[in-house]
Amino acid sequence: MLSGTMLQLVVDDADAYAATARANGPEPFGPVDVHGERIYYLALLSGLPMSFISVCREPIGPNRPIESALGSCPAAGFPL
Repeated sequence: MLSGTMLQLVVDDADAYAATARANGPEPFGPVDVHGERIYYLALLSGLPMSFISVCREPIGPNRPIESALGSCPAAGFPL
């Protein structure tokens, strides 16, 4: 992968941001579901790559191991 700069935004609902982007012209690539995140990519008019990501916000701790938290992400609306 080439080194460079990318603008990354963490949002509550990446699908809603993708729908808004598509309604206004840009066509984001995605979704890509990985590691408890839903990610969309696009290039800004300046050529700067950008991604917007929604993540699972369920708590992880001694009583909730990471494997359990990453099993599904109802806040983002998709299973892993």
